[in-house]
Amino acid sequence: MAAVAITTTLPSTTFPAAAATISAITISIFSVASGAAAHSARIVRWFDEHAMKPRDGGLHTLSAWDYLTPQAYDEMVFDGLRRLSPPIRPGASVFELGCGVGAVFKVIQAHIGEVRPGGCDMSVNAIRVVHKLFPSARSQFVIGPMVGLGGNMPNHSFDHVISFGAMAMYLLKDEMALTMREAVRLAKPGASLGFTHFIEEGAAPRGTIVQPIRRSELSHLAKLAGLIDVRFFQMRHQGKRYMMTSRTPGSPDTPPSQHTASGSHPKWRPMVRGEPR
Repeated sequence: MAAVAITTTLPSTTFPAAAATISAITISIFSVASGAAAHSARIVRWFDEHAMKPRDGGLHTLSAWDYLTPQAYDEMVFDGLRRLSPPIRPGASVFELGCGVGAVFKVIQAHIGEVRPGGCDMSVNAIRVVHKLFPSARSQFVIGPMVGLGGNMPNHSFDHVISFGAMAMYLLKDEMALTMREAVRLAKPGASLGFTHFIEEGAAPRGTIVQPIRRSELSHLAKLAGLIDVRFFQMRHQGKRYMMTSRTPGSPDTPPSQHTASGSHPKWRPMVRGEPR
């Protein structure tokens, strides 16, 4: 069967730094297994290369967020995190599907406090960076796909499950559905989940997003996976890209000692110079 070729060129007027980094990346998505494997391999190679770059522009640049300044990345991530309900609190367990080099967890540390992190990524080099940044949580970061972690991570073991970009940008709709089911498997009863960087057909910037998806379609997939309280929000510094939050049925397991004042969401503060990113 013929391949469906998607050329993803980022407009230089929208994200100038990104255009130099990832412009004219062509991803061919085949309907046969070998084509899908080749597509996955290209993405892994790309992120393996990024993970080995110097960190001069901030940790986030090692996961191909080059087009964002450190502050813009910080604001984008925290704006997404604050949408989660129940919110992330110090001491909570958080798993990221497609965690890259762990830049999201550095934002969590800066604005919320220490959590018990975990994640998966197909990039060996990215996971090596994570292991150095979070040595005490080394066993919680694994090399592997977002779908089918199986025995690597036990069922219903995380207070929050997130994915900043990976699920929405590099998977097809049927893969998104499977990944949501994996997220539900990982999540505790009453856990909050947040997935970012979806886009609807015709909206911009498309960038490297493999397959656009309507909010109604995504809501349907989430409900089929067993998620409730599905909500959508526009993303900061991301044009028409949007994120989805939801939660699993049940009551969250959050001891009183881990609550913030009045149980409110944390407030954003700018990172000070010299903080790790």
